[in-house]
Amino acid sequence: NSSGSAATKCPSGMHPIGGGPSSSNLFDLQWSDPDRSKSSATYPNEWTVGIYNPNGFSIPLKVFVVCANASSVSSTY
Repeated sequence: NSSGSAATKCPSGMHPIGGGPSSSNLFDLQWSDPDRSKSSATYPNEWTVGIYNPNGFSIPLKVFVVCANASSVSSTY
């Protein structure tokens, strides 16, 4: 009965174009998007996932990211 988050980064010089949780579906997804820690970042380099676990036991949370070379990155969130 708690919330948690995890993130994974792209290699240097690359930017996230997609990603998400790579775990069991025993949790409620709260968010899954690029770098929420720095919403003003021009070139965020990681994908973050937030979950709520409504169960009384711990579950592993793994995050994957799809990266690409890009000269600029924009966002609509």
